[in-house]
Amino acid sequence: MRALLLTLALAACATAEAEAPSAPAPRAHYIEIVGNYHGRQLQLDINGGTVAQGMQHLLPTGIAWREQLPPNGPVTVTLTFAACDAPFSQTFTPGAETPTLIIDGCDIRLIGAN
Repeated sequence: MRALLLTLALAACATAEAEAPSAPAPRAHYIEIVGNYHGRQLQLDINGGTVAQGMQHLLPTGIAWREQLPPNGPVTVTLTFAACDAPFSQTFTPGAETPTLIIDGCDIRLIGAN
């Protein structure tokens, strides 16, 4: 009888441990923007809200252009340059790695995003 009670108690503990909620996956807090954006008219939207608009200036060495990301859910980043045919837009769910938007003329790509 004791063996049966001990077995049931151990099984209950193992089940409770297995069902414990896991910690949320790490999530990047911001996006970095790099490349030749300075001196160009642009508009940067994150989830439909404009976070930067107008002519962007080159930042001092060692300073990165960063914009905050929403704390949860997927993120849609849209970058529009007046001189480029179509805006760049991509939806992703941030992971632990900081996503980086790389601008090379009208060639724009997002790295470090799921």
